[in-house]
Amino acid sequence: MIRTVTPVLLGTSVALCLILGAASAQTGIERGNGLTHQPANEIRPAMTAEAWTVTSADTVFEEYLGRPSLRLRTGQAHVNDVEFENGTIEFDFAAPDQRSFMGVIFHVEDTGNLEEVYFRPHKSGLWDSTQYQSFMNESSTWQLYQGEGFNAATPIPHDEWIHVRLVVEGARLEVYAGDAEEPILVQNDLKRGPGGGGVGFNSFFPTKDANPDVYVGNFSNLVIRPDDASYEFPAPQPPAAETGYIAHWSTSEPFETPEGGLLAAPSEAELDALAWKTIDAEPSGLINLNRHYPVAGAKGSLTSGGTTSLWARVTLHAHHAQTRRLHFGYSDKLTVLLNGRPIFAGDNSFRTRDQSHLGGVQDRADSVFLDLAEGDNELLLGVSDARMGWGFIARLDAIDGIEARMD
Repeated sequence: MIRTVTPVLLGTSVALCLILGAASAQTGIERGNGLTHQPANEIRPAMTAEAWTVTSADTVFEEYLGRPSLRLRTGQAHVNDVEFENGTIEFDFAAPDQRSFMGVIFHVEDTGNLEEVYFRPHKSGLWDSTQYQSFMNESSTWQLYQGEGFNAATPIPHDEWIHVRLVVEGARLEVYAGDAEEPILVQNDLKRGPGGGGVGFNSFFPTKDANPDVYVGNFSNLVIRPDDASYEFPAPQPPAAETGYIAHWSTSEPFETPEGGLLAAPSEAELDALAWKTIDAEPSGLINLNRHYPVAGAKGSLTSGGTTSLWARVTLHAHHAQTRRLHFGYSDKLTVLLNGRPIFAGDNSFRTRDQSHLGGVQDRADSVFLDLAEGDNELLLGVSDARMGWGFIARLDAIDGIEARMD
């Protein structure tokens, strides 16, 4: 009999996670038996129901492509009783010739807080066929983290076993796939930092594409080697010294807003009624709101309803009247007000601009001109999101004669 738990969908139609994780006591997931320990601290979970806890009854343990396998459609399968901090995780996966998502997660604190590497087989060979991301407050964050260290172009043949190896050391990760002798992806700054947790698989089959005869996540030959991190990571390079980023913002408590709506200008009374706290930017200048707040659609797929919003503000003190250009990127929706006057409203959500639009946060993707009066000027951002990454980045084209303050 397969043990099941209430599902929490970790992926989306663009970002799906495969959970290789054994849950901590905080997850509320029941544990079972069936773990095989090998010499030299090597763990090889059997591909049988006794070794796993699954979130969906639509999970089978059977032979596939000549091997004992774990097969998932949409759901998670957690290795029972495994705690992993540093070391190596190896496994094989096979993907169908259909749009789908599957991968491995580690450092699983609970089903909504973890690290993940997953694959998009329908994008085989493209720049984003492989993705690293973190889940924070039950939300994926791939729209916040794209490019070098987060994506890799990986050939993903259909219905063939592909070998994957992860090496984790502290807050650093390297990923091998197929026959590659060098890592296809190196991440020097795991976004949840160093730490331990479970390991597991997960897969996602978008509902509108779902074929009831297809299992999209097919996994075999899982090997976990705690403390075996043989890769010699290069010395991390400090981020480039950039100027103009607004690195400290006062943010309001989140509130629910109608799906699809952009925020209108608030009254002073509305702002005063909210609780506020300071949030600092990451070294890149990114304000990752998922670190601090959950969002309404975090547990759902792209079809889930619910939008969460908040206000972020900063005072720009100008030594003299001047015009400055504000560059910014955001996810998903943004309203910009200067001294109470709306000057920008935009929607950067997934697929809002065309079918290929990912909705990622890109530095300097948009810009507006700020007509600053001498003295204090209030810059107010209304940021709304449903899922897949909530945040923004903002910088001024020049900072001479301007001080950013939080009053």
